[in-house]
Amino acid sequence: MPVNLNKRAVRMCVVLGVAVCLLGLYVRFGMGSANAAPMNVCEFSDGLSPAQKNTWAAKVACEEHALWHQPYINGEGHLIQTGVMEAENDALTDGTAAWRRVERYWRQGAGIEGLYRITDLPDVSTASDSRATTIDAIIRSRIVDTPWSGTFMAYVMRQAGMGSSEFAFEDGHIRYIKPAFVSDDGSDYAYRAKDPLNTRIEQGDVLCYVRDSRRVYGVAGFFTWLSEHAHDAASLKMHCDIVVSVNGQKAYAIGGNVIQAVTMRQLTLTPRGFLSKKHLLPVSVPMSPPEGVHSTLDSEAQCSPLNGKGCDMNRKDWVVVLKYRMPATIRSSNRP
Repeated sequence: MPVNLNKRAVRMCVVLGVAVCLLGLYVRFGMGSANAAPMNVCEFSDGLSPAQKNTWAAKVACEEHALWHQPYINGEGHLIQTGVMEAENDALTDGTAAWRRVERYWRQGAGIEGLYRITDLPDVSTASDSRATTIDAIIRSRIVDTPWSGTFMAYVMRQAGMGSSEFAFEDGHIRYIKPAFVSDDGSDYAYRAKDPLNTRIEQGDVLCYVRDSRRVYGVAGFFTWLSEHAHDAASLKMHCDIVVSVNGQKAYAIGGNVIQAVTMRQLTLTPRGFLSKKHLLPVSVPMSPPEGVHSTLDSEAQCSPLNGKGCDMNRKDWVVVLKYRMPATIRSSNRP
């Protein structure tokens, strides 16, 4: 866990003694505390089958999270560890600048054109030093201005060995969720859309919430929306994490562009393994809502200095979990 000590902290170490000071810092920064992510969250078997692409995806996400210095949101929804951020030159653990890694997610995920929205950006390798510096600045500014959690998921799935018939490599989450809703048993699509409140959450699942400040959909509202728009171009702002580990009633999920990094969060499950309702947003529903009026966010969920209860980064409009299903071509080949 990286800890940046300022000059005042160093002077305190000299005055108080190294052992006492380090013990204080150990507690202050949560090192070894119950809040820290368990060390064994990202342990995987060496004998993974190529067909276990959901598990491979979880493994890839864990490897990316480690590169970003393991930022972590604990089970109470509090950010207790940060790393570097998307547009920084500060290095990841492999020495790569953070923004260069995000550029890689675009190039090897949803496609670099999704970042630039143009196809004629000059190649840095053929540009002069001054021109290359200008291009770098353009790339970094677009990384800041363009959500990249969707292309991170596309990158993870490609690295896990998914093909285009198994996953929609798009930068918008809703565009790979829709095929999971309409796919049937004969489809090669790797995921099926399920209700996270009555479906057991497992390693390799993709857990998603709606990002809409105007209303709260809830599971029923979201599946109604899907049934109406599964085959059209309607969009919906969403975010998805991939579940990398489940330990009893704790699930650990990793997503891109969370606090401008690749971040892990801890979520609580019910005794049956479903997503706990403690993570849902509280809503206010009018007694007799007029047509077109939907549930809205209750004041209880508004984070402020006077409402610490609302400051929970895990309380979201969680609406769907994508469950892995081995593609039909592989299933049929495995039959006796």
